[in-house]
Amino acid sequence: MKIISITALLLVAALTLTACGKDEKEEFAEEGNQICKDLEPKGNAAEKEIEAAGQDPDKLKAALEDNRGVLTETQQKFDGLDAPEDQKADFDAYKADLAQAVELYDQLPEALDAAVEDGETKQITDLQAQITTLSEKGKADARKLGFDSCAQDS
Repeated sequence: MKIISITALLLVAALTLTACGKDEKEEFAEEGNQICKDLEPKGNAAEKEIEAAGQDPDKLKAALEDNRGVLTETQQKFDGLDAPEDQKADFDAYKADLAQAVELYDQLPEALDAAVEDGETKQITDLQAQITTLSEKGKADARKLGFDSCAQDS
């Protein structure tokens, strides 16, 4: 009889803890969402700076560098998170998308120079298409992880 009472007590305690606490996935999603919420103002400012730069190559380069900085900061903050075991592969894919976006942004100044110097716009157009595709993939990956605030359009 005592074993049944102890087992019942342990079961009730486990159910109570489960009902009160957040699971690992929920906490992970909250942490990821907070990163995106914290960096959203910087991202919005960088996007406005890109729009305001218009056709001025120097202003556009500076704006692109600022946007790259936001991506790098985002990447660093996500590198500090530990994903639940069953989300590690998706999280690694998400972080790889961020790393690839930074690499693409690194190529933009040279492509912009080529466009200004000789009117060659293919490279910048290709990079823009790659960044757009990667952004859409990143949003889908963010949704899988529960990072809804990271998947929103600006």
